[in-house]
Amino acid sequence: MNIKSKKGFTIIEVVLVLAIAGLIFLMVFVALPTMQRSQRDTQRRNDYAAFAANITNYLTNNNGNLPKAGATLDPKKYVNDAGTDGAGKTYSITVVTCTKTSVTVDGVAYANSCGNSGINPLTVMNQNAAPQIYLVLKAKCNTVQGLTMTSAGNRDFAVLGQLESGVFCQDNV
Repeated sequence: MNIKSKKGFTIIEVVLVLAIAGLIFLMVFVALPTMQRSQRDTQRRNDYAAFAANITNYLTNNNGNLPKAGATLDPKKYVNDAGTDGAGKTYSITVVTCTKTSVTVDGVAYANSCGNSGINPLTVMNQNAAPQIYLVLKAKCNTVQGLTMTSAGNRDFAVLGQLESGVFCQDNV
């Protein structure tokens, strides 16, 4: 019997195909959580932007007045119809006022910013907890994603919240 006349795959060919398939699956399973995290962060950024727009509408409808510090706002009214992030966790919104001390963001205290009673969304929140959104009155975001106290203007505010990849800060302008 001639060996060349037999049909089929050799063991080396089968192992090679399985190794390539394994590498492809490995790459997919390594990249998938990163892609999902990125999608959730994008959803939260969109929710924070919608929240800032709704607070601007609130400002317009209430003669230039913002909600009072200490107030808790309904996320279904100000963020989205469900009041939840992309993972289905309900947002918690707190209104605070900027002061002249420092703010801790991502575990780092930024001097000459505002303290807001130690707001640090990354330590307040964990991946299993409800995502926190802070409406910070009389504040603006600065380049290090901390907050800078504004000298004037009861209409100035910043939205501070957590992403899975860090902290998000957005001004009202």
